[in-house]
Amino acid sequence: ACRQGARRIMINNITIPASSTEKVQIGSYGKLYDDLGNVVYPLRQGDGGIGTCILAGVEGKFSCTQTSSTSTDIIYFFKRNADGEKVIINRPTPLIGTWSIERKNDIQVIFIGQNGGYTNIDDLVRQQRLMIEHSNNDKYIILGLTSGSATERAELEQRMIREYGRRYINLREYISTYGMEDAELEPTETDLAEMAEGKVPTSLRFDTVHGNHYFYEIIGKLTYSRLIELGDVEEAK
Repeated sequence: ACRQGARRIMINNITIPASSTEKVQIGSYGKLYDDLGNVVYPLRQGDGGIGTCILAGVEGKFSCTQTSSTSTDIIYFFKRNADGEKVIINRPTPLIGTWSIERKNDIQVIFIGQNGGYTNIDDLVRQQRLMIEHSNNDKYIILGLTSGSATERAELEQRMIREYGRRYINLREYISTYGMEDAELEPTETDLAEMAEGKVPTSLRFDTVHGNHYFYEIIGKLTYSRLIELGDVEEAK
């Protein structure tokens, strides 16, 4: 949500140097917060659209150093793009990714929730709503989680349907029911057992959670079809 722009990473108590050759440390592991007071860990697996940003009116690069994507030695930096006057930041100031401005009015495909970051379903819905409101249009898709069984995900999925109707796609249900057919694969006994519980079958997964190339192709085509159905895009000729 911080990358998308609905929330903001807040920076305080630093001085942006006048020189574009110098970078300033703006955070470290467990010490970078958003505007809701949550600890955030951006850039761990790539910039995700927030690498180029604006801080206190200064355009620059948001970067980090780390031993690995899970290490605790990560340090965050900001380096301005061009020389200018030094800027003292002595109160919470948002770090704004330029992507969140340039792509604000685009169709939003929101696929969040698998890795936590919310305390309960109400909190997840609140975050999704913040992202929808930030986009400033009513063209969006909420992609459902793909892990778990029909029983395990029943409460969450029923809430998503009530909140978003056809703008919600129940990926777990669709892929567990039609995924093998869409991928033109013959299900194994393990696949069939998992499908009977409403789980995404092993043949469509890379590991216990992430999908393989069949899985993501199914999601891409399904999302495209739903956007056409909703009138958000026209079918390519």
